[in-house]
Amino acid sequence: MALVKCEHCGEQIAGNAEHCPKCGGIYTRKGWKRSDIISAIQATISGISAIIALGVLTYYFSQYRTTENWKKREFVATQIKEFHSDKINEAVLLMLDYDPARIELFPDRKEIGDRYVDVSFETLVAAVNKEKKYTEIEFEVRKFFEHFLNSLSRFNYYISYDAIHPAELCTELGYPIGILSGNEDVRKMKMSNNGWDITPFSTAVSKYLNRWHDEYVLTFMKRINDACP
Repeated sequence: MALVKCEHCGEQIAGNAEHCPKCGGIYTRKGWKRSDIISAIQATISGISAIIALGVLTYYFSQYRTTENWKKREFVATQIKEFHSDKINEAVLLMLDYDPARIELFPDRKEIGDRYVDVSFETLVAAVNKEKKYTEIEFEVRKFFEHFLNSLSRFNYYISYDAIHPAELCTELGYPIGILSGNEDVRKMKMSNNGWDITPFSTAVSKYLNRWHDEYVLTFMKRINDACP
């Protein structure tokens, strides 16, 4: 055992002595006590464990967010796909884009030639605007239009519960919603492309929605117009 000098009297004493046998003075050893070293090691291990735990938590939270975002995108894609796979919805979109639009308006008729009708934009406006005395074609167009609005209200439900953000629908629905609501940019574009004035149609849609107090569709249209440039 190495000898050291007593700090009090200078006597040579054992390095691990707690006090000097000559003067009784307490000997203060340089360096850490074993208990201090153990405490330091434990603190270091605890710190490392906390860092590892934080890293693991951060990783799994990141993975969770990634998974949730993927699931949300998949849900949005599925809903849009279902919307477009509906033949009636697609028929209404054609009516909004072509004048006239060749529509299978009477799919139950025996003869194929009797199933299809060239629906003009004027006919679409009349079908939405009238409250009674429809022609046979106007009546069917009206049913198609109401089905289309019901599909839109479903999207509004998803938005209300944060399942879909309005901006996620801009590509697919920004343009038709612009026609329904009479968006000025869409109106100018239609006038420039084919000379259509969508104002009579958007006016008819507004009257229809207010007449039947369809707040779901009105809210949805506002959300889309606000979110989509």
